[in-house]
Amino acid sequence: MINEKIKKLIYILLLFIIIYLFLLISPRISKIFMFCFKIILPFLIAFVFAFILHPLVNFIQKYFKKRIIAVILVLV
Repeated sequence: MINEKIKKLIYILLLFIIIYLFLLISPRISKIFMFCFKIILPFLIAFVFAFILHPLVNFIQKYFKKRIIAVILVLV
């Protein structure tokens, strides 16, 4: 059976190896995240605009009774 001190030493060494490997691959991971962020950013902006303008569309829809007219007015 493995001694408790040796077990702790193995865990510490594994932790350092994992941290070292993470530091080695972090530049590549950051490039992947930046690429994904560039793709997702327009969708996030569109979601924010839609979330903000939705109450305005509902308000205008009360007067015109057709949602498409309300949406066109908000977009214009």
